Amino acid sequence: MTALMLSCSLAFSQEADDTVTGVGFSLIPRLDISPAFPLRSAKDLTLGNSSIYSLFEGSFLDERLTFSICNHWLSTSPAELYVYEDEDGNLKPNFFYSDTNNWLDWAYLSYTVAGFNISVGKDVILNGGFEDDEYDWDLHPVISSSLWNNFCPNQWGVKVGYTLPSENHSFAFRFSASPYGDRPFMSKLFAYSLEWRGTFGDYSTRVTATAMQTDAKSYVPLLSWGNRYDFDFGHVGLDLFNCVVNSDYETSVWGITAMPEFVYNITDKLDLYAKGGFEYDFNAEEKKAGYFGGLGLNWYPIEDKSLRLHLLAAYNDNPNAPLLNWAGEQRKFTISFGATYNLNFGILK
Repeated sequence: MTALMLSCSLAFSQEADDTVTGVGFSLIPRLDISPAFPLRSAKDLTLGNSSIYSLFEGSFLDERLTFSICNHWLSTSPAELYVYEDEDGNLKPNFFYSDTNNWLDWAYLSYTVAGFNISVGKDVILNGGFEDDEYDWDLHPVISSSLWNNFCPNQWGVKVGYTLPSENHSFAFRFSASPYGDRPFMSKLFAYSLEWRGTFGDYSTRVTATAMQTDAKSYVPLLSWGNRYDFDFGHVGLDLFNCVVNSDYETSVWGITAMPEFVYNITDKLDLYAKGGFEYDFNAEEKKAGYFGGLGLNWYPIEDKSLRLHLLAAYNDNPNAPLLNWAGEQRKFTISFGATYNLNFGILK
């Protein structure tokens, strides 16, 4: 991250003012209150996806050179963002581990010219349909896939892409460390990803294929297909994956995940949304199928939509949803209400 920051600082100091498009910093706190039902003790009242993130982004050279740095400073399990427990039970700073998430979600530098793009740094492996396009602070874990809840997609690497002049199709290849290694690149385990995004009028699609090394000779294939149709007052979508990821971080490619979504903009400030999911793990020894779904409202009381108030009622019977194991027992019903505030500080325009 220091190297990326230095590169961006040099670019800013060496270029004239008219080459700078903008630099901005956002602080994004989120507070959730999420009781589980039936309520049996105070432990059934949790803080849901409460968190604090920051986002530092900028563009230079008429937007050809860009950078983005996202930090995850606080969660409901804050120690896990900073400390890693190895196989011997020793606690270590987890910044340079690839099989666990940490306080740095991503940090990359990107350059675009004539439709070609190259980016270097820590970024998301190309996977996950349109669910993976959403910011983490906007999603609700209780109605998100096991891939989103349990996978470690943010890895160090390089991505090369090309967008057609029509901008209706884009292609990308990414080489990165594998999330099945202990240390990025030092484990000598890598991941190779391909992506195609296409737009056909109101319909958009995202297709990805990733091969992740689990050891010197073995790979895990991860396939996803995202579908989305936009209309005047919202959108409908369907994400499909070939995998299920349990809380022990074992990816089952002999599985299937299907997630439909519906969003309706009641007004400019009020959204109604519904999202569900079905997961089936062909390798599971016990329960193989899991279901989840929810119905909610988002209200944006401020004109710039920097403040979001949400209310969600959800059902989850998915054995791979670790955030539902309150007091050591699975709960199927929950509600969530809370606020997310995007505090945007424009540094330079």
